[in-house]
Amino acid sequence: MKSNLIIIHGINSKEKNYQKIKDSLSDKYKIFYYNYDWKLSLKKVVDDLIKFIDKNKIKEADFITYSFGSVVFAVFSISKNCKIGRVVQIAPINNGSVVLDFFNR
Repeated sequence: MKSNLIIIHGINSKEKNYQKIKDSLSDKYKIFYYNYDWKLSLKKVVDDLIKFIDKNKIKEADFITYSFGSVVFAVFSISKNCKIGRVVQIAPINNGSVVLDFFNR
């Protein structure tokens, strides 16, 4: 049985940008791409991620995040909505950014 993998993109990314990652991991993982509207509040994006996980009946997952997706994941991880396995963060903005400050006003 394949493990679950959820990819959380960065601001204004497209699913096609992650195709090589998806192709290289598809033999090991059932891959879910969480597509969110980055113009929404962080709370709304995380609430929608929780609904996405519930809708897909995901009880445990590994995550790949990119840029702002790392912030989405960090807030989501507090929710304990599913068991979190491995996490790969690509270019996380854990030290803040002007863009993050804009969306948290």
